[in-house]
Amino acid sequence: MDVVGFPSPAVYGAAIDTTCLVQQESCERKGACLLYDNDAFRIRLHALPIVGKLVAVWLYCLALYFSVRRDRRYGVTADISTIVVAPPGEPDRTSSEQRDILSTTRI
Repeated sequence: MDVVGFPSPAVYGAAIDTTCLVQQESCERKGACLLYDNDAFRIRLHALPIVGKLVAVWLYCLALYFSVRRDRRYGVTADISTIVVAPPGEPDRTSSEQRDILSTTRI
């Protein structure tokens, strides 16, 4: 089960509690729910992850927008030919060294 994408148990518990129609009472204290509104229960339990995912997608789009805006403002461009990932244990190289390596390793 993918726990990362789900809201916390407190949010689910609150959503479930709002669908209770008949609640057991003993000694003037609320007990367990005896009858749930099945339609509301179904809708709330399916809507919670959908709303969470939509908020996450919206935040990703917002982050992308601001990062592209920042890159355009400062003139940052990404050239894929100069991006080289060094193998583990090797020091990072400067961009001129990267270009030399790329020019010799191309087939």
